[in-house]
Amino acid sequence: MKVAVATCRERVAYWEHTDSLRMAQAYLSKQGASSIYIADSPTYIHRGRERLMNGFLNQTDADFLCYVDSDNTLPPESLWNLTQNDADIVGATYFGRRAAPAVVAYRWVNEERALHAGISKEVMEFYRENNVQPQARAACVDIGAPHLWEVDVVGFGCAMIKRHVIEAMSEAYEEVFGGHGEKLGEDCIFCKRAQDLGFKVHLDLSVQLGHLVTRQITMAHFMAISDWEND
Repeated sequence: MKVAVATCRERVAYWEHTDSLRMAQAYLSKQGASSIYIADSPTYIHRGRERLMNGFLNQTDADFLCYVDSDNTLPPESLWNLTQNDADIVGATYFGRRAAPAVVAYRWVNEERALHAGISKEVMEFYRENNVQPQARAACVDIGAPHLWEVDVVGFGCAMIKRHVIEAMSEAYEEVFGGHGEKLGEDCIFCKRAQDLGFKVHLDLSVQLGHLVTRQITMAHFMAISDWEND
């Protein structure tokens, strides 16, 4: 089994992301699987995801394409665990970077599938009912109850997709992630079109990522270094 890890890189490089990804790839190797890494630095996110998808199809023989954003951190077991769900499309659980960090996964609220609603309340109740302890860092947690939920949209900060899904999507749509100026995000468009082709979208509540934020570095941080060496 081979996984192609595909990253749309932001201008800021997070070492926490890089280290966690390396450990996740190393864990895959220990399980007898392999992985390759492909990256793009897009001006528009939908274009970057499209180019990564085309690279996956045309330049690799991998069984899975896993989109992983460069501002997420992964538990070591994450990539392996996501492949074991036997799901067409499965996203890891991660939380938005707002003051109230909502789960990045959604359900459609109308037949036209033009609007979606969050599932954070359901997830919170599920974690509390199953006594899932809060994690202060990326982790794969042991949940006794079924941890794979069918949803309508998962965030592509970490989404594992089987090759046959990508092949079908590429054949059916000229621009799988939509064009510039779409009202829906590129992950919503992908999931919506995948559902139109009969594929299902799932969220794995046991694979929990970290979502990195930037902070300003000031003179106070500089002066806090007690023994500065010439750089």
